[in-house]
Amino acid sequence: MDNVAPRPRSNASTAVQARRSAEVVDPWLVQADFYHGYLPREDIVYLLKRHGDFIVRTSEVETDMEARKKETVVSVLMDPEGKFDEMPSGEGRQCMVRNVILFHKNLRFYFEHTVTFEFLRDLFHYYSSHAVRINNADIVLKRGVGLAKWELQHKHVTTGKLLGQGAFGEVRKGTLLRSSGRSVPVAVKTLRLEQEISKAKIKEMMQEARLMRELKHPNVVRMYGVALLELPLYIVLEYVAGGALDSYLRKNKNVDRDERLLMTMEAAWGMEYLHKCNILHRDIAARNCLYDTDKVVKISDFGLSRQGVVDWLEKYTGLALDFVEQKSMAQGVSQAKSRKSCTTRSRTYSAEVSQALPKPRRRGQK
Repeated sequence: MDNVAPRPRSNASTAVQARRSAEVVDPWLVQADFYHGYLPREDIVYLLKRHGDFIVRTSEVETDMEARKKETVVSVLMDPEGKFDEMPSGEGRQCMVRNVILFHKNLRFYFEHTVTFEFLRDLFHYYSSHAVRINNADIVLKRGVGLAKWELQHKHVTTGKLLGQGAFGEVRKGTLLRSSGRSVPVAVKTLRLEQEISKAKIKEMMQEARLMRELKHPNVVRMYGVALLELPLYIVLEYVAGGALDSYLRKNKNVDRDERLLMTMEAAWGMEYLHKCNILHRDIAARNCLYDTDKVVKISDFGLSRQGVVDWLEKYTGLALDFVEQKSMAQGVSQAKSRKSCTTRSRTYSAEVSQALPKPRRRGQK
């Protein structure tokens, strides 16, 4: 079986992971190349390529008592006819991935009660040549798949000064050790600790990361990757030293017209790029733009963003209504390639050039 060798990692890091997930993840598995931590199922299809490819991850599973517990899950691609590449991305490919719970009871590991193992290494070696029958399918674990470029190890990320915090967790200044051996300054966005973490929160976090994964533009904040192997989970982003644009505008009341126009142009260039990538930001505002020390605007915060050119706004939960176009609110639609796109940019323009909200609020209005 390929890729069974353990991934090099410090003893201290391994001890922390084993302590945090002692009831769920075996220390040997934590160090295995094919262990991907809290990776959600939506991202599995980007890693598996051939029949029998598999990864191991930690996931929240509903029990018979409607309770939730974390389990170790083996996700394996079932594609004996080689049709995976012909399938449309998304749910079509997800249907070809089987998810099998890896049980650990009475000091034994197993998929099926009739075949148990004392050591996980023996289990994976056995099922590399023997099939386990799950839901009328014979599953063989042929090739363990390692981390993608965007999957980072916690030991390569250090965190320091607190930059901000919110309902999701917090953002800290840090450094990332790249594969080249060079360290770069980063902003590290974290989810809250284990007692508050849930499958839904991880899915929401990874949806944001998935949208940002391939974005490369001078007016859009870059994402280096995610760290999912242990808790807390990280989204590692480009560090922009100047901070949020709205803070800059509040501190600098007399920004000249040329600088304000350049701010607006750079925000528009960033939005134009996102729309070419079929991404709707849905929350564009000065507070969600960063302003670097060399006076470059960068679009950030993709927590409410969606893939596509049209998005129906069934609910306005989380959206800043000051920046939602009135016609979109009436029709319940957000659209990238239409007159609404220009209106969205003009609202950003009004906020940056006039340094005021696009729609004045009445007293007591939220």
